[in-house]
Amino acid sequence: MLLKRMKRTHNRGQEKLLALQQQYRELEEHMMAAFSQVIHCAAKEQSDTNLGTQVRTVLDNYGGVEALLEQYNQVSAYHNNNYLPLLWNIHRQHRAALFRLLQLMDIRSATSAVRCDVARRTPSAPGYINT
Repeated sequence: MLLKRMKRTHNRGQEKLLALQQQYRELEEHMMAAFSQVIHCAAKEQSDTNLGTQVRTVLDNYGGVEALLEQYNQVSAYHNNNYLPLLWNIHRQHRAALFRLLQLMDIRSATSAVRCDVARRTPSAPGYINT
C-alpha cells in the first residue's frame, strides 16, 4: 500500500512537471526571440556603445530586464526534469500517516554506522520517535 502511494505521488509530481514545462514553453519562446534580437544587433553593430544602446532597446521592447529575469527564473526552475521539489505539496496531506508508519516500523542501519538511528531518536529531528 505504501509503495503504491509513493509511486502514485511520484507519478503526480512528474505529471505536474510536464504541465509546468508546457505552460512555460511560451515564455521560453518569448525569451529566445529577445535573445535572437540581441544576437542580430551584435552581428550588425561594431561599436560597443551603440550595441549597448540597441540591446537596452531590445530588452525594453520585450518587457524590460526585470520582467525577462523573472521569466528566466520561472522557466529555469523546472527546466532540468527535477520533479522532486513539486512533491512537497502532494506529500503534505499524507505526512502524518508517513510518520505514524515510520513509528511502527523497526528501522535499523544495514551497516555499523548508527548516525541514521541517532538522528531518528534526536528530539530536535523531524519525525522524532519517542521510545
